[in-house]
Amino acid sequence: MVHKYTRHSHRPFLSFPRPAPSCNAGRRPVSRAGSGVARQIPRMLVCVLMMAGPAVRGDPVEQGRALYQQHCAACHGENAKGHDALLPRPADLTKIAQRRDGVWPMLEVMSIIDGYTKTQTPRDGMPVIAALTQGTKQSFDTGNGQTVLVPERLVALAVYLETIQSPKPERAVP
Repeated sequence: MVHKYTRHSHRPFLSFPRPAPSCNAGRRPVSRAGSGVARQIPRMLVCVLMMAGPAVRGDPVEQGRALYQQHCAACHGENAKGHDALLPRPADLTKIAQRRDGVWPMLEVMSIIDGYTKTQTPRDGMPVIAALTQGTKQSFDTGNGQTVLVPERLVALAVYLETIQSPKPERAVP
């Protein structure tokens, strides 16, 4: 599934392919003394669960929140407003849209996080976090008709940051 960015696109975020069932679907159980429906329920339940697909990875906002706590909170603070003790003080991440006249710039935020545009302000003192660019990639519609593969973790973190904006963004651009 392509993640087409819109302001509220972080709700149905990703779809995961279902694996081929590897249970004995369609086969009759071997008749044994004492075997009944109750005895077959655990086997049937495993079969149904396997056909349902992989476990849900979780809400991208929650995944982003966990990534924020792991990689960003040490400098930007638990509340994302920047630690007073650090100099220069890290950016207040709750005001990204406000500093851009109410616009949430998804690609710009992802670019700052992954360090792709190291010359972009703010960049001084912010580390490149390689773990955010590793792992599963997902399709992302950049808004200009081009679809690119983007690290799932990077998108999840940017989506989380969008949810903590104060005031909420009036509009969004990819």
